[in-house]
This record gives sequence, structure tokens and C-alpha cells, in this order.
Amino acid sequence: MIERLSLNSLKFFYYIARHESVTVAAEKLFVTQGAVSKQLKNLEDALGCALFVREGKKLQLTVEGRALLACCEQVFPQIDQCLQQLQKQDHGKQPLILSCEPTIAMKWLIPRMVQFKQRYPEIEISLLTGGGNPDFKAQHIDLAFRRNDFDWGKAVYSEKIADEYMVCVAHQNQEEPMQQLFI
Repeated sequence: MIERLSLNSLKFFYYIARHESVTVAAEKLFVTQGAVSKQLKNLEDALGCALFVREGKKLQLTVEGRALLACCEQVFPQIDQCLQQLQKQDHGKQPLILSCEPTIAMKWLIPRMVQFKQRYPEIEISLLTGGGNPDFKAQHIDLAFRRNDFDWGKAVYSEKIADEYMVCVAHQNQEEPMQQLFI
């Protein structure tokens, strides 16, 4: 049966039913009222039943029309969601999402970005700054740079990239001798 129907006519029916108007459906679909009416007539002819009862300018769904609308209300949002996901999958054109602690970004990552961009100009990078345990799924993070100050768990692959040194710096004209600063 599906091979005999135009998906366009189903889309036009869906818009007519949602807006209860051929005129509004035509405006939403950027076509003429005649095109909408023709698609609806073709659909009704193919199905062998009326989908609307016309009362002047008002359209009322028939029992068959309500059943078809219920089906369209399930199928079209699923198709729309699928199409949106396909558009997001720009097949290599999505940016690489990097999450990095601000100090690591400033002192280590950003100075290396120019060289990376020269080597891999086709890779777009989107940088998120933040600390703590990254939420890879919620933030769509591909790669994170963090200090190793908490347990990552077994589900996260991590690799040490540098040692971290902490130093205390004081003004050289410090008059009083420093005794013990850290306990």
C-alpha cells in the first residue's frame, strides 16, 4: 500500500489536520491552496475514503482521518528526529569537543593549538573550560584534560601527559626570614 501513496500527500494531510485549514497548511508548507487540495484529494482517492467532512470553510476529521492523524503524529516526529540527527552527523565536520581546566588550557593547551591547527587544518576544535570529573555524555565531550586528583573509574581511559610542579615564590627583598610555610 505504501508504494502507491505519496509521502508528500501524507505530509500535506498532517498539516491540514493539525491546523484544521487548507489555507494555513498551504502557508506553512509554502505552496498554493490548490496544491494542498490536490494532494488531499489524491490521498483520499488512494485510500478509498474521505479523511475530512467539509462544513463550509471548516474541516472535521472523519473516523478514518483521526486514525491516520494518530499514525502521522507518531511517525512524523520520529522522522524529524532522525533527520535532525543525520544533519548533526556532518560526517567529519563536527568539531572535536575538548574540555580542559582553565589553567591547563592557558599554560599548556592554547600555546600548542597553533601547531596542531597547522598539522590538522581539517579538524575544528571547540574548547570548553572547566574542572572536575567531565560529563562526557551530557556535554558531548570527546577529550578532556584534567589533573589526576580523583578516581576516574575503569570506564575512562586516561594517560599522563606531564608532571605538575608547585612552587612557592616570594619577593627577593623579603626582610623577615621565612620559616616553615607548609605543614
